[in-house]
Amino acid sequence: MDAVTPVAVVLVLLIVGAIFFLVARRILRLALKLALAMAIVSALVITAGFGWWRGWFETGRKNPTPAATTNKRSTPANRSPR
Repeated sequence: MDAVTPVAVVLVLLIVGAIFFLVARRILRLALKLALAMAIVSALVITAGFGWWRGWFETGRKNPTPAATTNKRSTPANRSPR
């Protein structure tokens, strides 16, 4: 049996390396697409959660309560006439 020549080793390494880089490039593209999709979905979920917390999705109250007056002291401007 002859020993494996350095040229054969280099050729095998080049072929294996080329296949690895082709597969790695496709996996990287898929990973980037998935990362972009997950970033968009995460942004939508965070925005929806923030909107729900802030009350953006409420349809309004059926019986709204009037605003409470904070200063009930009588001043010359708001005295009722006698």
